[in-house]
Amino acid sequence: MAKTKKKMRMTNLVCTIVLLATLIGVIIGLFIDYVGITGSVSSGLVGSGSSHTEYAKLFDMEETWGTLSIIAAIATAVFCALGLVLSVLKNMGGKKFGSLQMIVGVVTVLLAIFAVVCVFIYGSDYSASADGGDLIQMSVTVAPAVGAWLLAVCGVINGAACVMDR
Repeated sequence: MAKTKKKMRMTNLVCTIVLLATLIGVIIGLFIDYVGITGSVSSGLVGSGSSHTEYAKLFDMEETWGTLSIIAAIATAVFCALGLVLSVLKNMGGKKFGSLQMIVGVVTVLLAIFAVVCVFIYGSDYSASADGGDLIQMSVTVAPAVGAWLLAVCGVINGAACVMDR
């Protein structure tokens, strides 16, 4: 019986470390390049073209889907922190929060996925192309950058660890 209890404590400790590491990843994802905007122009007449990529932070996004992405990203960070707090309280010998940890974990996963989906929809609203026949072709593409992916991956891992820790 003593070995089982020790293994459970070790598992809980590993889950708490994972929750802390992924919370840090989510917070970093909030403040680094979140959306990539690539514009390209090509000329069929000369056979040349150019492309340029700019990056925007999460809080630079506008319009409905940008605002929803901001809200979902911040909520993901809050639920990641809540999962970590519940895990620490449980590991310190406090009350067990089994069902609450499961709910927090599932909501964290859903919010992280929703934040990236909002970026994809935001990108589809602002992506455009123009075709000038053989003379010129232009396009603008908006897509998630490293911040959005970091937030999504760390949010999903955090939610899974929160569910496993219960």
